[in-house]
Amino acid sequence: MNKKTILVLTALSATLVGCVNAPKGLEKEQFTLKSLSSIQPSDYSCQCKSIRLGGKVLTAQALPNKTKIEVLSYPVYSTSAKPMIDEQPNGRFITYLDGFVEPESLKD
Repeated sequence: MNKKTILVLTALSATLVGCVNAPKGLEKEQFTLKSLSSIQPSDYSCQCKSIRLGGKVLTAQALPNKTKIEVLSYPVYSTSAKPMIDEQPNGRFITYLDGFVEPESLKD
């Protein structure tokens, strides 16, 4: 490869990496805690910290007026906020979403 081709490929790679951002509302700066293992017992009682967790949905159960979701927790990428499925899981958590959420839409 010549120097011009290498330079163009390097510039293109740098541009693409710069375009990876977390979805609006999931930027890492907005959250105090970013992993399940960093939550302390006192955090449950104060409910004063914002938390960004991610993982793989294990089960979803429709309840009256909400949906219960059990998630196998994985660390999340700081840039894209997507779970790092290739890493070791760090626990499980349960969350509740208002209304009915189609379990099939949570699959991936």
